[in-house]
Amino acid sequence: MFQEASVWELRLGKVASIVFTGLFSFLVISNLEDFAEDEWWHLAFDYSAYTAGFLFYSSIFVYWVFFKNPKAEAKYYPFALLISIVLINYAMFVDFHLTHPPVTQPEDPKYLESLGRQFYYTFLPLPVILVFALLHLRVWAVLLFMMLSITPNLLKAIWIIQHPNTTLARGIENLSHPSVIDAGFLGGMGIISSIAVVATIGLLLFNKYALGMAQKIERSNALLGRYFAPDIREEIEASDLDLTEQEPKEQLVAILFTDIAGFTKLSETMDPKDVMRLLSTYQSMMVSSIFAHSGTVDKFIGDAVMANFGTPKSHGNDAQNAYNCALEMHDKVAAWNVERRTAGLPEVHHRIGIHFGNCVVGNTGSEQRTEFAVIGDAVNVASRVCEAGKTLKTDFVISSDFYDQITPVEPMNKVEAFEIRGRKEPIDLMIIASKS
Repeated sequence: MFQEASVWELRLGKVASIVFTGLFSFLVISNLEDFAEDEWWHLAFDYSAYTAGFLFYSSIFVYWVFFKNPKAEAKYYPFALLISIVLINYAMFVDFHLTHPPVTQPEDPKYLESLGRQFYYTFLPLPVILVFALLHLRVWAVLLFMMLSITPNLLKAIWIIQHPNTTLARGIENLSHPSVIDAGFLGGMGIISSIAVVATIGLLLFNKYALGMAQKIERSNALLGRYFAPDIREEIEASDLDLTEQEPKEQLVAILFTDIAGFTKLSETMDPKDVMRLLSTYQSMMVSSIFAHSGTVDKFIGDAVMANFGTPKSHGNDAQNAYNCALEMHDKVAAWNVERRTAGLPEVHHRIGIHFGNCVVGNTGSEQRTEFAVIGDAVNVASRVCEAGKTLKTDFVISSDFYDQITPVEPMNKVEAFEIRGRKEPIDLMIIASKS
């Protein structure tokens, strides 16, 4: 009942605060002319309802505009929703019942003689009630709103039907007296009202489902934006591919690792804020290159960046995209170092390692935290290939499996039977001279 608000609930709540602030301010102003005519108790009920509503919704509006705090808004939304339900129903009770008897026995005998006519007015608020109820989104809130708002009308209708001054009749010739209630109208309105209430509950459940789907799409889009390049994201959104429901599958993927050479030693001489700024700049450059070549950002591991090319589906030239991405990464770091030298800052050097192989691709994690990832031996090999750059004194190392998939733009030297850490069988590597 008191779970935190979703994004959609907060959005609707903000719109409601504007609408109801305007509505209650209109009610306060429009009833000023009644000061000289109405009795004091009548004015007290009117203005207590309208003023309380105006103050409540305007305070929400002011807080939303000047004290933005999404976390607090989500936390206290259920309590605000409950207060809103009470205030709106109080205002409707004042308008529809206190100002239009019978709640207490009216003194005017002419009113009692026209109860048959008054009966028809009890159904007028029903459309407003059902529309207002639907705006509350949550099942408990809608049902509570409907119960509080419909009950007085229902009791009023029963009071009139059972009053000795009213009679039920059928046929036009029997309906001329103002104390007569049309039995056909009563039955028809009972059926229509029941259908309307059931339809409202049905719409409520549909809205709940639709909002759940909208939130699911938003989560999926957030996932897409975090991992995939804009063109890939648009392609996924335009297709029927749902990454949140995707089962793990085997796929040939190019895996690229980068890390900053000597990062630990470099960071020891820097302020922590400067270290974070350096990492942020470096990772932003790497991500832009990955996205520019249809790659997917897998994860950040300290100063390292892991990316893959060929997920969520192959583009046919995944290895070449990874190779071209690596060249662009080196060019960006070289240009960055020119800026750093000019600013009197130490240069940053990094290493890149790439491998091509079979991986398991899909979502990992729990319901609370899910990541789209690639796992398998090929990922471990790619990490070790990047690490091999230390031993081979180069900043660009690729496996021969990867080399066989690309058209290199520069000559590369082969290192045969290189033993990488954690793997019994040696592999052949290809190296390129340092570019940064």
